[in-house]
Amino acid sequence: MGGPFLLRNFVIFAFVLALACCTRAPDLVGVQPEVPTDTVSMLSRHQVFIATSRASSDDTAQFYSGSRAPGVRFASVDVTIPPNHKPGQIERAKNVPPDPRVHFTVENPNNFSGSQDFENRLTKALRARPPKDRNVLLFIHGYNTTLTDGVLQLAQFIEDSDYSGIPILFSWASAGKLTQYAYDLNSVLVARDSLVSMLEVMENANIQHYDVMAHSMGTLLTMEAGRQIAITRGTNPTGKARNVVLAAPDIDYDLFVSQISRL
Repeated sequence: MGGPFLLRNFVIFAFVLALACCTRAPDLVGVQPEVPTDTVSMLSRHQVFIATSRASSDDTAQFYSGSRAPGVRFASVDVTIPPNHKPGQIERAKNVPPDPRVHFTVENPNNFSGSQDFENRLTKALRARPPKDRNVLLFIHGYNTTLTDGVLQLAQFIEDSDYSGIPILFSWASAGKLTQYAYDLNSVLVARDSLVSMLEVMENANIQHYDVMAHSMGTLLTMEAGRQIAITRGTNPTGKARNVVLAAPDIDYDLFVSQISRL
């Protein structure tokens, strides 16, 4: 899989994101579906690993909130995609419970004990794949995005692009509200060191290559983390980074010029 693979699928992905910003659908993490997913034939299932700078939420459907937390927390969920899924869409329930026959669902939320537990589970998942498929797609979502939003966006892209590697969502503490742009911008700055730490996980010996896809304000976070790594360790120090896609970047032009000069 090369650069054109990600780029030709991004048009579909961007369309989905534009639609997602119009309304706020309910959170879905761990919400019991209308019927058991194992009774639905022909649905797809993807495990999504999560690294986040969000604080845990008391609302189980939210899983992680829009509040900031120090350091990085790790988790995983399973996303099911209905048999009637059309490329370029997220068939998301407007009300709960979701029906897995026609809607995406998010099941099996699982918190990990720390970075070592996360790496161990990631290593196990990688080793279960053929060597050629031991790649990772790291997705950094954009402004006005909840954890559920980010998980569904990544799962939809994996499904529609037939990406053969393992998806990891880096979810910074977006408030998930149109009126909280300034809060989201500061959350990006708070999350810089956390994303640097996450990119260091990509040095896992079992990862052949990794791709980075960032959207909207997530591109600012990606460039800031990349700049920090370039200054301290050099650009792409392990040679494992393959593609970096900055989609609909929300970065001031002069700032981007300053960032890219380090890369």
